[in-house]
Amino acid sequence: MLPYYYGPLEGAVVLGREARLLSRGRQTPTAAFAAAAEARALACQGNAAAAEAAIAAAQRMYEHCHHGDQDDAFAFPERRLNLYLSGAYTALGRSSQARNAQEQALALYPARTGIDPALLQLRGEPEWTVRLVSLLHHPTARLCRRRPTAMRRRTLVTTDTTALRRSLADEIHAANPTLAPQWRTALAAVPREVFTGTAFYRNTGTDWEPLHRAAVGEEEWLRLVHTDRTLVTQVDGVDAAAATGPVTGSPTSSATLPSLVVRTLQVAGLRGQEKALEVGTGTGYSTAILCHRLGEDRVVSVEYDPGLAASAATHLKEARYAPTLVTGDGLQQHPEADNCDAVVATCAVRYIPRSWMWQLADHGSITTTISGWMLASGLIRLTLDDTGAAHGRFTADEISYMLARPHERPPSPPFLRQNGETRPASLDPALLEQWAGRFVAQLAAPSAELMHTSTGPVLRDVATGSQAWAEQDGSGWQVHQHGPLRLWDRVEEALQTWQEAGAPPLTAFGMTVSDTAEEQVVWLESPEGPRWHLPV
Repeated sequence: MLPYYYGPLEGAVVLGREARLLSRGRQTPTAAFAAAAEARALACQGNAAAAEAAIAAAQRMYEHCHHGDQDDAFAFPERRLNLYLSGAYTALGRSSQARNAQEQALALYPARTGIDPALLQLRGEPEWTVRLVSLLHHPTARLCRRRPTAMRRRTLVTTDTTALRRSLADEIHAANPTLAPQWRTALAAVPREVFTGTAFYRNTGTDWEPLHRAAVGEEEWLRLVHTDRTLVTQVDGVDAAAATGPVTGSPTSSATLPSLVVRTLQVAGLRGQEKALEVGTGTGYSTAILCHRLGEDRVVSVEYDPGLAASAATHLKEARYAPTLVTGDGLQQHPEADNCDAVVATCAVRYIPRSWMWQLADHGSITTTISGWMLASGLIRLTLDDTGAAHGRFTADEISYMLARPHERPPSPPFLRQNGETRPASLDPALLEQWAGRFVAQLAAPSAELMHTSTGPVLRDVATGSQAWAEQDGSGWQVHQHGPLRLWDRVEEALQTWQEAGAPPLTAFGMTVSDTAEEQVVWLESPEGPRWHLPV
């Protein structure tokens, strides 16, 4: 540290490297500390490539080590790591990432930090002293974000959501201890209330009732916003803020529950250095989380709905994030996202769009949920291999996103039963209520929708009008099939295959996408096992 402050910088670099050598390759906070100190000194020397490598090493080691007591006076907690990285980013001229690192650090300092302000003077940056002293003397205040430079002083505001955000982040981390600390920090830093606007919908069971911020009061509103649940902000294109009474229909936009946002981003394997394409800006909340982790200059987000895109841009500006925003079809190619390292979709798709494959850099990844008109879904991360094909396995997560607008089921007429051919069912239709069972049924009949009536389940093929419906007959079930496709036969055959394999969860399934994306198959156990083609 002393050579960094008093010179020569070469001494700081040498000592940092010697400290890393003494760690003998062990992943420890001390080794991460040494790499971060080395990165900061290298950046000040103007050695950008070496500084970037040291930053990556510090982040990698810290993510994989045991952090110990974060309040120990001689510990190297995450907040201090971010302070060092902010110095490195500032010297590299990357003000956006410097600001993000600072905000991550400040979000982790307790309301009354025990750090001696005199130590902060050694930093040689009075701004940090001003900001942390503000925390010491204003424990209920939050620091307002401003964008122009990484070291600009934040001003105090009276409406404080810091405690609510931290509580939400702690709750999500407690439920998922494997969550990387960087995502926990982002949850604690990004103001979710900015992205929910002035209203959201509440499901009454029969319709959607708008709940307006002014009607419930500020304190209750902030409490509702800072819960781990999805807040529906638009139903069939009608924004909650514009609704004067209950509406019917299906949700078309929402502020996704925060735990799902960070879980998806963790599955994407983002480590802080990637350029990412987000498909589905929505309210902008997940975009802000991405910006906080990667830096706004590394995030491109595409939104299909022009109204939502404009609203998200306003929200992001208010929260002081400035990613590249595109209004258009996220399933098409956009030059702003070319050569990205990762595609992350906050909407579901029936198959992988070719454009996502084309826009990826070598060995890039695609993280999305594969879904369909039975509304079964599986979360997967696909990685490009040397041939340009993509492979991956589904996670165990039982989660769902709204289908991308171009992949939504087209309008269909009211259902009218047709008797057709009747036979006893070989399998219990209750299998369709199991998450993996319905996923398998959807693979077998990809253009069919699943409905439920008072007598039993109904399958209807959107493309051909074929239908199959079941009704109880004594102790068993009778199945009626009508039309050119024998939907129940297809579904039963797939479910039988799944049961013979032991009825495994989604983790037993994987997916392969050819280099042209013209062939996309989901397989069971291995690529050589049972397989089903997606409706490309």
